[in-house]
Amino acid sequence: MGNLKAIGVFDGRYNKYVNEFEEIFSEFGLMKRRVQVEIKWLFFLSRELKLFEIDKDIVESINNIYKKFDIKDAKHIKEIEKTTNHDVKAVEYFIKEKLDKVGASEIKEWVHFACTSEDINNNSYALMLKEGKNIISKALEQNIKKLEEFGKKYKDVSMISRTHGQPASPTTAGKEFINFAFRLKKEYEKLNRHEVEGKMNGASGNFNAHQFVFDNVDWISKSSEFIDNYLKIKPLIFSTQINNYSYISELLHILIRIASIVIDIDRDIWGYISFDYLKQKVVKGEVGSSTMPHKVNPIDFENS
Repeated sequence: MGNLKAIGVFDGRYNKYVNEFEEIFSEFGLMKRRVQVEIKWLFFLSRELKLFEIDKDIVESINNIYKKFDIKDAKHIKEIEKTTNHDVKAVEYFIKEKLDKVGASEIKEWVHFACTSEDINNNSYALMLKEGKNIISKALEQNIKKLEEFGKKYKDVSMISRTHGQPASPTTAGKEFINFAFRLKKEYEKLNRHEVEGKMNGASGNFNAHQFVFDNVDWISKSSEFIDNYLKIKPLIFSTQINNYSYISELLHILIRIASIVIDIDRDIWGYISFDYLKQKVVKGEVGSSTMPHKVNPIDFENS
């Protein structure tokens, strides 16, 4: 409980369960990825479209603007935003300041070239979700593996099953664990097949400014190349000013189903403990009840 003034429990009491996501889904995480997208677009304009040259001696320094982005940089962007009252514009000004410091002043006006804020934001969200999805996938894989281990270990342990809450025909403990492993694995595979999408097509989604300034460039092809090769996400060509974000809805529905299965696991295990099928280990120092010290409450399953 590092922050006792946290508004949400995942920023306070239960932060230890989600601290991997702090660097991704916080405002700091969004800022960092906005800077990353802007810098990669800058390099794309130079390397692939040959619109200007970047001195080889300062390439690493420019890359470090996002690679070494820290909380001090984020706070500075917030200071700039007090004047601009625009979050993405504040990021642009921040990058231009950094380019001045590394000796790249002559290219700084190419920052944010032909971009609308949504070009930066939608790709930043995509990068955040892609990284967060990988963390979830790894955690899910570990849980499936553990359920499969239990399934194999307890495959011959008989257990009274229950239907409608009543004792029914027997099953085995292993079979019940494998049921959950099977259900989770289906969603795990869908999660890993899911693709995040990004668009880079300007203010109304029609490459207007791009085509007006450089009509000799195949902007649809080049936009796809940037998103695919530089950001490593799936190009979304047809959109309005904003990404339609259907891929986020698809991802959330997968996560909803995963969460539903996990809730089923929690409730069943809770029930097995209640029926005395399973016993919980006593953890030294932990208090099971404020008034009944002999109890071990199934709080992990309840919290989950």
